[in-house]
Amino acid sequence: MNLEGSSAIVTGGASGIGEASARQLAAAGSRVVIADLNVEKGEAVAAELGGLFVKCDVSRDRKSTRLNSSHTDISRMPSSA
Repeated sequence: MNLEGSSAIVTGGASGIGEASARQLAAAGSRVVIADLNVEKGEAVAAELGGLFVKCDVSRDRKSTRLNSSHTDISRMPSSA
């Protein structure tokens, strides 16, 4: 799978299934935004993958809506939170 030039927000991307998803997306060429509450782990994963980290609680609609609208070129959004 070639995802060069795409972007993805991965909720829960700092660990577990979310982290694995973020790693697969990045390996396929996607720029990944890690959205998670765990700042330390999220920043580390994002840095390793050349992506971005955003502290976000997707259980709160207002914050997750703002996250989506601030990244208008996002083509994928796996939710693992």
